[in-house]
Amino acid sequence: MICENEERAIDEFGAEIAEKLKSRLSDISAAKNVKELFAGFPQEIIHDSIPSYKLDLAAGYRIVFCSNHLKTPALDTGEINWNEVGYIKIIAISKDA
Repeated sequence: MICENEERAIDEFGAEIAEKLKSRLSDISAAKNVKELFAGFPQEIIHDSIPSYKLDLAAGYRIVFCSNHLKTPALDTGEINWNEVGYIKIIAISKDA
């Protein structure tokens, strides 16, 4: 997987994007939940009909992820409770995803 292999990330995206990816993955790993993420201008989005979050990398690239809980934490409104999401699944690393 690209997220686990720096050389592959560099080959795929170039050194600048690979370095930002490494930094964002470190931020994600350190956070207890999605709402603790601050770097990369985090934003809730819909990606391929999936409620998701995106973090900017560089040069128009971003990383997109969704909840990866067996039962995704939800608010009374039915929306995802991102304050309780601690497990994520990366679904895209692309330009303007």
